[in-house]
Amino acid sequence: MKNSKRSTNIPELVVITCPGISPDEIPAIIGMFEEGLQTLHLRKPGMNRAETIRFLDQIPETYHPGIALHQHYDITDNYTLKGIHLPEKARKKKDAGTLIDIYRKKELSVSTSFHATEALLSCKADTFDYAFLSPVFDSISKTGYGGRSFDLSGQELPFPVLALGGVTPEHIPTALQNGFSGIAVLGYIWNASSPVEAFRYLLEQYNKKSELLRSR
Repeated sequence: MKNSKRSTNIPELVVITCPGISPDEIPAIIGMFEEGLQTLHLRKPGMNRAETIRFLDQIPETYHPGIALHQHYDITDNYTLKGIHLPEKARKKKDAGTLIDIYRKKELSVSTSFHATEALLSCKADTFDYAFLSPVFDSISKTGYGGRSFDLSGQELPFPVLALGGVTPEHIPTALQNGFSGIAVLGYIWNASSPVEAFRYLLEQYNKKSELLRSR
């Protein structure tokens, strides 16, 4: 359901839903929110609008302000969600600017994806609230999808950028030292025997390692 309070905070750790359908996913999502998940990106390429609504309805409303949609953006008119995410193809369309303005005026976060630093660095400042850059490390969910070891350190970025692609707890220091503002994960979570346990450990390690880097 909709209310007036919306969340546009910049996330440091994002979980992206698994692309397929699993009966265990909703309980896992709820469990991760209970463990401290701040931002979930709902990305289901094959899911229609009605199915997306049914998916959201299974998640307690208290967690809706932490959810960003990758499709069916108009659902935000009836639900209190974090915002929308423009995949690369959507960002390149002529009406992308209009779409960004519409959802910004609704006080929703607007994020996007990049697969090259050139396109990222050519963006105007604050065009998006944050972005994903991938693949940074060798993909866990996509076989043969090698990482490109992006290094953003020393770059003047137009907005915060999160590392995506093959991210595991062991990669956290490298990602943060290479100029990323945070991480986004998919395969590490959904390939685990217990996604909630995997998330709990990831969050613990992120907090520990990011705090250590900040204290230096």
